[in-house]
Amino acid sequence: MPRCSSSFLVYCFESLKQYYPRSMDNDHTPLQQYCDKVINCLDVGGEGSALLAAAGSDPILRIWDPCKPGTSAPVSQFSSHSSWISACKWHEKSWFHLVSASYDGKIMLWDLRTAWPLAVIDTHKDKVLNFAF
Repeated sequence: MPRCSSSFLVYCFESLKQYYPRSMDNDHTPLQQYCDKVINCLDVGGEGSALLAAAGSDPILRIWDPCKPGTSAPVSQFSSHSSWISACKWHEKSWFHLVSASYDGKIMLWDLRTAWPLAVIDTHKDKVLNFAF
């Protein structure tokens, strides 16, 4: 578990509850702009990173930093997919690289230091539900 000023698990739960409220409890009073989202994937960064990646029933991959005090807003958002994101996974040796798969049939390699995917595999004819490095 990363060393942070606040509890990592409490932070993760509260942050995810804000963006994906239907996945987290029975209180269906979501923020209007993020209503009715479900978490499809969740992964904690590799190499001892505290970064958290999550995505769900929208085309946005969100990244949180639980060590960043005073906010539960994502530190990064990637939105190049055109449909739900079904899977996300950090590279086990990098703080900066992660991969996402989507119902749009694409697998994308991301670098946190850029706004666009480093690589896109778009040869699938149907949904991509999972992947492995």
